[in-house]
Amino acid sequence: MKLRARPRADDGFTLVELLITVTITGLIVSVLCAALLSGIQFGPEMSDRTIAAVDTSFVTDRLSDDVANAGRHAATSVAMQCSASSPSVTLPSLASVSGRTVSWYAELSPVDPTFHRVDLYRKTTTSASDPGTLMLTGFCADGSGEVVASSWVGAHFVLTLDLAPSVALAPQKIVIGADRRTA
Repeated sequence: MKLRARPRADDGFTLVELLITVTITGLIVSVLCAALLSGIQFGPEMSDRTIAAVDTSFVTDRLSDDVANAGRHAATSVAMQCSASSPSVTLPSLASVSGRTVSWYAELSPVDPTFHRVDLYRKTTTSASDPGTLMLTGFCADGSGEVVASSWVGAHFVLTLDLAPSVALAPQKIVIGADRRTA
């Protein structure tokens, strides 16, 4: 007697095929979940860094234009410490050849007992009620030293910022240099 193989019906999957499919699907889902959780965890940090980079670029462009067009300037150096005792600093004013005066200043405001918010403004009017344009916001730890400093060396102006994009991130030193056009 000969054994005959029964014809197999094609109306379903074998147990082995189902186990392989479930295993592969599980691996794909776990990789996707890990990527999603990573994006959720690091998303705000990347956003803060991106905003700081864009703001720094904007400050660099405006300050470079202001310095390049300065007809005269006060040859002074100023600095602001990250301390509640020094709430603001005004950088040297820049008078352009057209007679317009541009002022840059920084204000410090407490966020909590250990951190301060530093706002950098650009002002083109002499009106006391006009605060100017907010150009950059950063954060510093109380007592961390100089956070804003500026100086003139001949026709070269240097602005140094030592700020963190958010309270949770480490400070970054930003040095912006610009040259005054000489006639």
